[in-house]
Amino acid sequence: MKDILFDQHFLIDQDVIKKAVKAAEIKSTDNVLEIGGGTGNITAQIPKCDLTVVELDETLAEELKKRFKHANIIQGNILELGDRLEHDVIISALPYSLCEPIFRTLFLSKFRTAVLVLPEKFISGIKEDDTPLSYIARAFLDIEIIELVPPQAFSPEPKVSSVIARITKKSPSSDEKIIQDIYWMNHKKLKNAIRDYLLRNTDLTKKIIAEKLEKSGMHENTLEKNVKLLRRNEFEKVIEFIKNEKTA
Repeated sequence: MKDILFDQHFLIDQDVIKKAVKAAEIKSTDNVLEIGGGTGNITAQIPKCDLTVVELDETLAEELKKRFKHANIIQGNILELGDRLEHDVIISALPYSLCEPIFRTLFLSKFRTAVLVLPEKFISGIKEDDTPLSYIARAFLDIEIIELVPPQAFSPEPKVSSVIARITKKSPSSDEKIIQDIYWMNHKKLKNAIRDYLLRNTDLTKKIIAEKLEKSGMHENTLEKNVKLLRRNEFEKVIEFIKNEKTA
């Protein structure tokens, strides 16, 4: 049964589960993280590996511990366990409310492959829309749609279709590398992130950088923004500014 508190739609279609696990290409030596173990339907199909399963629901977590004694079962909120994951493989049929925060976590995490079952509308937005999240996602990640997943694959059935998405880290272009380097400082104001980037990558001093930022044409409100809130047009101005200073 769906737990309203935890936004759970359990993936029950064994063919879909097997395709998701197969897409992850898990090796016996891999360190694997499953987000939201739920009733263990995916967990049961994961081959022998160093497996960690995080489950928020205390009752479900206790059942997982009884069933999968070979795995490290953690009862807790994945979003409170750190904003940078380090696993070879990440796999999950994500609760819909976790889609955006988990994607933001993937930007700064170290992994080889992530296989996520996500709402089709969400992943289409990531690939096609012009939002702060989608723009950054396309700079960090390559996303391959493996298969469409109908609502009937879940219990209870959600109102939307989903997809199996295989996600890997992108080999960035020069512009995407700038986006990545700036976003690694997403807790900072933009002006401070640009300053720190230029201090590391040029011979400019803090004073000169501050003077150049004043003359950059970037609005003060933009420079005061937290990096993670920047829109595409704002990032494009940042890229242009940084490239000009690095070649000056």
